[in-house]
Amino acid sequence: MRLNFQTTALGLLIALATPLPASAATETFDVKTTAVGSPAAFLVGLPMFDTSLGTLTATKIVFTFSGTAELDIYNFGKSIEAYQSGVLSSSVTIVGPGHVSGTTSVADSFAGGNAKVGLTKLVGLPLSGQTQLNVGASDLGYFQKNGAGTVSLLLGFASLTETASSFPCLFSLDDLGSVATDAAITYTYTAATGSAVSSAPTAVPEPGSMMLLVAGMTGIGALRLRRRSVKAVQ
Repeated sequence: MRLNFQTTALGLLIALATPLPASAATETFDVKTTAVGSPAAFLVGLPMFDTSLGTLTATKIVFTFSGTAELDIYNFGKSIEAYQSGVLSSSVTIVGPGHVSGTTSVADSFAGGNAKVGLTKLVGLPLSGQTQLNVGASDLGYFQKNGAGTVSLLLGFASLTETASSFPCLFSLDDLGSVATDAAITYTYTAATGSAVSSAPTAVPEPGSMMLLVAGMTGIGALRLRRRSVKAVQ
């Protein structure tokens, strides 16, 4: 029985001392760019995943857009004319390496009002939008390398459109005034053995496991003390 108890306690001690498998770690880069002056298309460069950190398992990119636009209203009548509220929008096409692509839009509503005879300019109208791209497993290779690197994605903006008009007012849409893009790319990976990754969670024994560990160590100590006492009596 003494041997069995000692063996069980030692096995428990070894099992609890063995590190638990590391959970998936994540690394996020946030890149902000601003294009001014009616951008039709521009590139966004994102940091690549460094393969020395581990094995890349998933990649997602969240694009958040904010911009401004100008709406020109021409009144060909002879007096002030009312115009309706509506929505301004521009479709956005995202093209990356491989099969990485997506579409979204920047849009917002504008209020109705009165247009004077001739030209009325509505400037600084806000536009916003957001979309997420999930990179497929077959395209992960385009987003990783050993060391530092950059992967580029092309953003294309279509002409503005509006949903409201009323004669004799004629809407003439100017191009986008400016577009700010916030691209947050998140890499999920399994950390390489021995790599120091701050975002990778550290395995910490639960309170119950700690109690079992302490009990096992106490049992081993008591068993050794008891055997010494028996030898002393003999």
